[in-house]
Amino acid sequence: MKAALLIMTMLLTGCATVPHTAQQRKWLKLAVSAQIADTVSTAIALNQGLEEGNPAFGNDPGMETIIVGKAAVLGVVYVVGCFLPDSRTTIYKWTTGLGYTAATWNGHQIIVEGS
Repeated sequence: MKAALLIMTMLLTGCATVPHTAQQRKWLKLAVSAQIADTVSTAIALNQGLEEGNPAFGNDPGMETIIVGKAAVLGVVYVVGCFLPDSRTTIYKWTTGLGYTAATWNGHQIIVEGS
């Protein structure tokens, strides 16, 4: 619970920076959706008896752990974007790609290995 409060605090702290462009906002929304897709597909996989592959979460984490972890990823990505406004699009694209890659891998594991 302490981790959730820390992450919420980090997400609620504003940073004065250059406003997001339309393209940056689009990629930020895609990055969020990618992390949601990874979280949902992970939940389905764990529900079917598969194990979490990310060692930071352990083999059988609760959904709270996964959600807090994903919120932390997005919080760090956003804060880094505040400090590196010229790199936001690239950072958000990488976060999007990695999230959807993880969700796709989860889907593959569910189909091939799931019960």
